[in-house]
Amino acid sequence: MRVRRPSSLFIIPLLGLALLLAACDGMGMIRSIPVNRVEVESFIGARIPFDAANIYTAGEAALETIVLARFDLPQDELVDFLTDLGASRTLNPDLFPFDSADAPIPEAADWWQLPQSGAGAYSGLAQALPNDRHLLLLALPDAVGERVTIFLQMHST
Repeated sequence: MRVRRPSSLFIIPLLGLALLLAACDGMGMIRSIPVNRVEVESFIGARIPFDAANIYTAGEAALETIVLARFDLPQDELVDFLTDLGASRTLNPDLFPFDSADAPIPEAADWWQLPQSGAGAYSGLAQALPNDRHLLLLALPDAVGERVTIFLQMHST
């Protein structure tokens, strides 16, 4: 019985693709970027409210740009912040807008601590915005209901 080896017509393109992907990463085409509050505000097109606290940010640039932010906000400022973002939809109770609870950018793993999907007590929003951005947002209220922790992901489309 003769054992067939994979055709070199299949292996060579596969090897070429692997080398191309490695080169793109090595050339910095996929890279995490440190972003500060001002840069996040510029990208999302809205100011993070003055009373926001515990602000964390991260970003990644490749074919699209992704910006993450997490901060605590007084509950009564949430609607104005959503309006400033250009969101025309309201938060939906128990909507988990993210693919998973894991941080989409490794540098955010320490502070991107989402509740598991289905854990309740949160509201979410997923919306394409007119500025060629896509907004994913989860609002997690504190036990008292006075503050809300915002998990925001926005990326270019």
